[in-house]
Amino acid sequence: MAIAGKKILRKNVARNIILEGMMEVYNTVSSTYGPRGRTVLFDRGTNAKLTKDGITVAKEIKFSNEAKNLGALLIKEAAGKSNYMSGDGSTSATILTANLCKEANILLQQGVDINDLREGFRIARDTVLERLPEYKKEVHSEKDILEIAKVSANGDEEVASFIQEAFLKIGDNGIVSIADSLSRNGKTTVNIATGLEFSRGFLTSQSVNAVNDQCILKSPKVLLSNQVLNDVQELQPIVQSLQLSKTPVVIIAPDFDDEVMAWFRELLTKKTVSGSLVLAPGTSKTTIADNLLDLSVMLNGKILGDDFSINEFKDEYLGTAEQITITKGKTIIVGGEIDQKRFDEHIELLLAKINHDSSELGYSEYEIEMIKERVAKMTGGVATIYVGALTSTELGEKKDRYEDAINAVRSALKSGYVIGAGTPLLKISFGKTPEMSPPKALAYKAFMKAIRMPARKLIESAGEDPELIISEILSAKEGSGFNARTGEISYLLEDGIIDPFEVIRNTILYSSNMAESFMSIDSVIISDVPNLTFESMDEVLNEDGIKW
Repeated sequence: MAIAGKKILRKNVARNIILEGMMEVYNTVSSTYGPRGRTVLFDRGTNAKLTKDGITVAKEIKFSNEAKNLGALLIKEAAGKSNYMSGDGSTSATILTANLCKEANILLQQGVDINDLREGFRIARDTVLERLPEYKKEVHSEKDILEIAKVSANGDEEVASFIQEAFLKIGDNGIVSIADSLSRNGKTTVNIATGLEFSRGFLTSQSVNAVNDQCILKSPKVLLSNQVLNDVQELQPIVQSLQLSKTPVVIIAPDFDDEVMAWFRELLTKKTVSGSLVLAPGTSKTTIADNLLDLSVMLNGKILGDDFSINEFKDEYLGTAEQITITKGKTIIVGGEIDQKRFDEHIELLLAKINHDSSELGYSEYEIEMIKERVAKMTGGVATIYVGALTSTELGEKKDRYEDAINAVRSALKSGYVIGAGTPLLKISFGKTPEMSPPKALAYKAFMKAIRMPARKLIESAGEDPELIISEILSAKEGSGFNARTGEISYLLEDGIIDPFEVIRNTILYSSNMAESFMSIDSVIISDVPNLTFESMDEVLNEDGIKW
């Protein structure tokens, strides 16, 4: 019996095969880019999935070639991180990461020292980040919201109009979420309800729907606790009473003992209960207590450890909600049987703290800002967009567009926006190269060449010549760029072609960070699979020195 071993790939051979995997992900994901981008279809278990969402496409790509798959994992990490931090930009991050790594690999094969390469890349990155705010503007009008949503939804005006309606109804501090609405007429509607959102996700993956990576619970009960839950025997009667009525349960506490976690996971696995365990929001005892109090008011429940002990428990102490959606990183609560008098008194108490002089009540400016944020969250409301579609395939594709556009608007409301179509990066890339050593200057120019690719891809997708169009953009008046829908150079703000500032900033940060990781690769260790061949630097290369 043969013993499985390992294969070690070194230096250029290792980087080439890693880059090959990256470029295959890039070629597939970038095909979805912009208003002229295409969709990608793949199998999602019981149904087909059709999407233009870059991160969704990237997540589905996995190669049987283990070394190429490592490259796919690297580029997916950069795209995923950018998407997680700003809610959009996964396709842009994929384009930038692949091309930054490609340019780095060319210079390494030409003998440029890695330290000079790294330094040149860092200088270029910092130059881009310093100049990017020059293009930044704040969201001032309803039209800005509409246009940002439209760009992120690949030009879909219907998607943009529903998102605009939702944000206008709930304001800057409200929450916009999406839900399914398969129906005969396929109509989309917007519903406004009370609710809030916090940045804590599920601890129990067994409660998650594998198709959409989230846990959606209809009419659940909520147990709130201000103490660590470490006794299964104490929790069993509470959960068992809900099992009998088949009511979903969400338990929110500062922490859970391993035994409690294992017990609840077993219940979920056996499907004897539906629900989730979620950590209470907050970073200290004080903030956790404050947030639990807010939740108890919104859910009209009581807090274990504050309002009652486990021996005094009654079913009516549990909070209620119309729906709770839990993802890996956040929980959205919609609706519930709010006691209006209790709610009004709680808000009045918080507002009284804000309206007093902070020094008079002993509150710092930071604490006052935190109280303002709590009030904003509780009074903002939740706008749920019920996405209409005739088939599940259509529904999945539309939901991806809604989700990207909602995240883009939220990011822009927080941090502003820049003109779109890759124009800021394009213009910054043609700036004067600072004085530095020749190897560092080569690296600097390579970085700037790579960040032109988002604009080039949009131009290519419209069937135009990038060299000719880029020359026209650079000589056009300030604020002009390429409109991929019309195929013309135009004033982008008037056309509503704008991108959230944080999305562009984060794509530069995370793609350049991944490029640094890539250039430092010296060896790749993989399984020594019989008959597995690898493309290497010894094969015929293209003019850039890479074989694709």
